[in-house]
Amino acid sequence: MDNPYLDTYLAQIEADREDIFRRDQKIVAAWESGQKYSEIARAFDLSKENVKDRIERFYRAKRNHESTNPFDKISQRTQNIFQKVGISTVEQVVDRYNRNELLCIDNFGRKGLREIEMWFPVGSLKRTST
Repeated sequence: MDNPYLDTYLAQIEADREDIFRRDQKIVAAWESGQKYSEIARAFDLSKENVKDRIERFYRAKRNHESTNPFDKISQRTQNIFQKVGISTVEQVVDRYNRNELLCIDNFGRKGLREIEMWFPVGSLKRTST
Protein backbone atom coordinates (compact mmCIF):
# COMPACT_ATOMS: atom_id res chain seq x y z
CA MET A 1 0.00 0.00 0.00
CA ASP A 2 1.66 3.19 -1.24
CA ASN A 3 1.29 6.38 0.70
CA PRO A 4 2.10 9.41 -1.50
CA TYR A 5 2.35 11.71 1.51
CA LEU A 6 4.87 9.44 3.21
CA ASP A 7 6.85 9.07 -0.02
CA THR A 8 6.95 12.87 -0.41
CA TYR A 9 7.96 13.32 3.21
CA LEU A 10 10.76 10.73 2.98
CA ALA A 11 12.01 12.26 -0.28
CA GLN A 12 12.16 15.66 1.41
CA ILE A 13 14.12 14.24 4.35
CA GLU A 14 16.61 12.66 1.95
CA ALA A 15 16.96 15.92 0.00
CA ASP A 16 17.54 17.85 3.24
CA ARG A 17 20.22 15.37 4.31
CA GLU A 18 21.98 15.74 0.97
CA ASP A 19 21.86 19.54 1.26
CA ILE A 20 23.35 19.39 4.76
CA PHE A 21 26.05 16.98 3.60
CA ARG A 22 27.01 19.28 0.71
CA ARG A 23 27.04 22.28 3.07
CA ASP A 24 29.26 20.41 5.53
CA GLN A 25 31.67 19.54 2.71
CA LYS A 26 31.89 23.25 1.88
CA ILE A 27 32.48 24.07 5.55
CA VAL A 28 35.33 21.56 5.73
CA ALA A 29 36.81 22.85 2.47
CA ALA A 30 36.74 26.39 3.83
CA TRP A 31 38.42 25.27 7.05
CA GLU A 32 41.05 23.29 5.14
CA SER A 33 41.80 26.37 3.03
CA GLY A 34 42.71 28.26 6.21
CA GLN A 35 39.55 30.16 7.07
CA LYS A 36 38.83 30.71 10.74
CA TYR A 37 35.84 29.17 12.48
CA SER A 38 34.29 32.60 12.99
CA GLU A 39 34.58 33.45 9.28
CA ILE A 40 32.99 30.17 8.28
CA ALA A 41 30.23 30.63 10.86
CA ARG A 42 29.34 34.04 9.42
CA ALA A 43 29.40 32.74 5.84
CA PHE A 44 27.05 29.83 6.63
CA ASP A 45 24.94 31.61 9.26
CA LEU A 46 25.94 29.13 11.97
CA SER A 47 27.47 29.48 15.40
CA LYS A 48 31.23 29.04 15.77
CA GLU A 49 30.59 26.00 17.99
CA ASN A 50 28.32 24.46 15.37
CA VAL A 51 31.02 24.89 12.73
CA LYS A 52 33.60 23.20 14.97
CA ASP A 53 31.16 20.37 15.69
CA ARG A 54 30.38 19.82 12.00
CA ILE A 55 34.08 19.70 11.10
CA GLU A 56 34.78 17.22 13.91
CA ARG A 57 31.84 15.03 12.84
CA PHE A 58 33.02 15.10 9.23
CA TYR A 59 36.50 13.87 10.16
CA ARG A 60 35.15 11.31 12.63
CA ALA A 61 32.85 9.88 9.94
CA LYS A 62 35.71 9.84 7.44
CA ARG A 63 38.00 8.08 9.94
CA ASN A 64 35.29 5.52 10.74
CA HIS A 65 34.57 4.94 7.06
CA GLU A 66 38.26 4.31 6.32
CA SER A 67 38.84 2.17 9.40
CA THR A 68 39.12 -1.60 9.19
CA ASN A 69 38.19 -2.00 12.88
CA PRO A 70 34.56 -3.18 13.06
CA PHE A 71 34.15 -1.49 16.47
CA ASP A 72 34.54 1.85 14.65
CA LYS A 73 31.63 0.96 12.38
CA ILE A 74 28.96 0.08 14.94
CA SER A 75 26.75 2.59 16.72
CA GLN A 76 27.73 4.20 19.99
CA ARG A 77 24.80 2.41 21.65
CA THR A 78 26.11 -1.01 20.62
CA GLN A 79 29.63 -0.05 21.69
CA ASN A 80 28.30 1.00 25.11
CA ILE A 81 26.40 -2.27 25.51
CA PHE A 82 29.53 -4.26 24.68
CA GLN A 83 31.62 -2.19 27.06
CA LYS A 84 29.10 -2.75 29.86
CA VAL A 85 29.31 -6.54 29.52
CA GLY A 86 33.06 -6.64 28.92
CA ILE A 87 33.14 -7.44 25.21
CA SER A 88 36.18 -5.72 23.75
CA THR A 89 37.54 -7.93 20.96
CA VAL A 90 36.28 -9.11 17.60
CA GLU A 91 36.79 -12.69 18.75
CA GLN A 92 34.48 -12.17 21.75
CA VAL A 93 31.75 -10.74 19.50
CA VAL A 94 32.09 -13.60 17.00
CA ASP A 95 32.06 -16.19 19.80
CA ARG A 96 28.91 -14.76 21.38
CA TYR A 97 27.29 -14.52 17.94
CA ASN A 98 28.10 -18.15 17.09
CA ARG A 99 26.65 -19.28 20.42
CA ASN A 100 23.51 -17.16 19.85
CA GLU A 101 24.18 -15.23 23.06
CA LEU A 102 24.12 -11.65 21.77
CA LEU A 103 20.34 -11.29 21.97
CA CYS A 104 20.49 -12.39 25.63
CA ILE A 105 22.42 -9.22 26.52
CA ASP A 106 20.24 -6.51 28.07
CA ASN A 107 19.22 -3.82 25.56
CA PHE A 108 20.85 -5.64 22.65
CA GLY A 109 18.33 -6.20 19.88
CA ARG A 110 17.79 -6.70 16.19
CA LYS A 111 19.42 -3.42 15.13
CA GLY A 112 22.57 -4.28 17.03
CA LEU A 113 22.51 -7.76 15.55
CA ARG A 114 22.24 -6.30 12.05
CA GLU A 115 25.26 -4.10 12.78
CA ILE A 116 27.25 -7.13 13.89
CA GLU A 117 26.26 -9.10 10.81
CA MET A 118 27.24 -6.18 8.62
CA TRP A 119 30.63 -5.28 10.09
CA PHE A 120 31.98 -8.33 11.90
CA PRO A 121 33.22 -11.54 10.24
CA VAL A 122 30.37 -13.62 11.63
CA GLY A 123 28.89 -14.98 8.43
CA SER A 124 31.98 -16.73 7.15
CA LEU A 125 33.01 -17.97 10.60
CA LYS A 126 29.54 -19.25 11.35
CA ARG A 127 29.44 -21.23 8.12
CA THR A 128 32.86 -22.81 8.63
CA SER A 129 32.23 -23.72 12.27
CA THR A 130 29.22 -25.94 11.55
